[in-house]
Amino acid sequence: TKQFSQQASYTSGSTVVTILNTGNDFISFKDSTMRFILTLKQIADGDLPNAATFGGGSVLNLFETIRVITRSGEVLTEINKLNLFNYFKQKIDHTYEWRTEQQGKVMLAADGGTLLPEREFVVPMRMICPLFDDDVLTPANVARGLRIEITLATVATAFKDGGAGNRRVGEYTVSDAELLLDSYKLNGGAMNALNQMAAKDGLVLTYYDVNNSPSTKAAAAASLSSEVRQSVTMANQVWSSLRKTVDVIDRAADSFATREPLPGDSFQYRIGSIYLPQ
Repeated sequence: TKQFSQQASYTSGSTVVTILNTGNDFISFKDSTMRFILTLKQIADGDLPNAATFGGGSVLNLFETIRVITRSGEVLTEINKLNLFNYFKQKIDHTYEWRTEQQGKVMLAADGGTLLPEREFVVPMRMICPLFDDDVLTPANVARGLRIEITLATVATAFKDGGAGNRRVGEYTVSDAELLLDSYKLNGGAMNALNQMAAKDGLVLTYYDVNNSPSTKAAAAASLSSEVRQSVTMANQVWSSLRKTVDVIDRAADSFATREPLPGDSFQYRIGSIYLPQ
């Protein structure tokens, strides 16, 4: 089924809102996609951007924040710096060949390099957010009325643009955004069995979420200490990313690339009473 965003187009910093009207269908978000048209606009009239790329990332650079809310108002997930998380997740989870020549290629520029002024993207929803990366069908009562909010990143964050002067990207537009959902209708016998199970034992929706704790190190400081205050059932992974502040706001730089370690640099994590590495 197709689910359309509430507006025809969105610019950087705005929030793409889609409210699902899926009725009694069960949804496989893992097999669903998000389709939209990305249009780059020049700084000055008459000059089209000709050197913009996603840097070492992909079209997922555009998605700064995601929030998914049920129709009753419960927030299922809210992830800030989603693009930074996905930048490294794609590299950790998948090979270079997968990202550049196989399924991941759909999220790159047409040739994996510079972006065309206008291009259609079809992004697997499982790549956008961990909530959507689940082999289990999302129950109809959860999917129905689900509100998906995706806030778009700034131009400087989303793109690496080494173009000269007015040839750089001044703004971008995401238009005709729609979700192409893989939906299922269960027969009467399956629904009766599911309802009996729910009445007896209840149904639990399990998924993993992402939390980030940004910290800033002053130029004169020799070390940086950060603390994550988040209560969870189980911690799966912990990552650290060091970025230069100037790179995050510079259109000519890759906003997500971590800096090269300098001599003497080291990391140590403490999870509970355990130090890693020991």
